[in-house]
Amino acid sequence: MHWVLQSTRFKHWIQSNNSDVLLVIGNLEDGMARIPAMSFLCSMLVGSLRHQRNVYVLHSFCGTRNSRSHPESGLRGMIRSLTSQLLSMHEFDTGSMNVGRWKAGIRSNSSSTLGRLFGRLIEQLPDVVVFCVIDGISLFEMEPWNVELQPIVETLLEAVASREASARVKLLFACTTMSIYLSCRLAERNRLSIPTDAGNSRLLTSRTAHFELTKNNQLLYEEETNCSGTSRYRPSLVDVYEHGFE
Repeated sequence: MHWVLQSTRFKHWIQSNNSDVLLVIGNLEDGMARIPAMSFLCSMLVGSLRHQRNVYVLHSFCGTRNSRSHPESGLRGMIRSLTSQLLSMHEFDTGSMNVGRWKAGIRSNSSSTLGRLFGRLIEQLPDVVVFCVIDGISLFEMEPWNVELQPIVETLLEAVASREASARVKLLFACTTMSIYLSCRLAERNRLSIPTDAGNSRLLTSRTAHFELTKNNQLLYEEETNCSGTSRYRPSLVDVYEHGFE
């Protein structure tokens, strides 16, 4: 996974002043062996970015959401989690959003409603950087998840492309194997395929990952241990539809 951290395209994604989307594809032979490595890379990235000022970090590890019996599973659980994370990081003026009509959709866990709410919240953010790291999205390209894949992915891509938002959104999809939908949906410049022989490089540890992410000022901002993009105000989705629309 050192190859990813050292690649020019990944460095551009993390350093650029503009919104961006990047799909990282594993492309190694043993898919099961790569799952921990790719997830570990995403975990280290999330951990390092959280210490940056004026940065909000959202994440979802899809391997923990592919149980068909769990109420928070699947793509609905993912977009709900991302929305909840965003709500915990900023004191939004939900009363001005005129979204009272969404109450029923939020209560019923409607993916389209949660997607619209996510997009509106992104538009309310100030000039900050929002990193959204999604690991294992290709797990949802099979039944029963695939029916919701396109609209939710489009919601995330619209957040990246939005001209209404002051925030810069940097979206990272990481897949241990080829993502058929995203590989077709995203332009070549937004795809980063790991060479098949990249697994022969030295072991990636938390220390080496952090070193790669911070050397040469690769991260957007200097680290500040007491500085966070998280506000003390932490409303849940329940707060939004019970209080935020009044």
